[in-house]
Amino acid sequence: MRALYAKTLLTALILCISLSCKHQDSTAAGDDRIIVQLQDSVTSDQLEFAFSSYQLKVVKRLGAKSSNYLCTFNPSTVKTDNLVVKLKESDLVIEAQRDQQVSTRKNSNL
Repeated sequence: MRALYAKTLLTALILCISLSCKHQDSTAAGDDRIIVQLQDSVTSDQLEFAFSSYQLKVVKRLGAKSSNYLCTFNPSTVKTDNLVVKLKESDLVIEAQRDQQVSTRKNSNL
């Protein structure tokens, strides 16, 4: 019952974030994107704390029932490699990787 309650809270939080970010699908100048896959047992409080600790902004959830999130961060305040390592060491995150598609696009515009 507790797990169901936590999942419901997480879903509600994600829905709120998704609705507020619906029109913010583009990356701000200087921001990079990262794809984060969370553990299934993550609560909404843990999610909010983790993302605010690493200065991540959720752009969108990748899939309706997915635990994968596309987030943006400012690489001038948070080093990409350090962020990926710290996220992978977290008990909340299964996988974290840069969004290569955006990185490739940025490099081709130079």
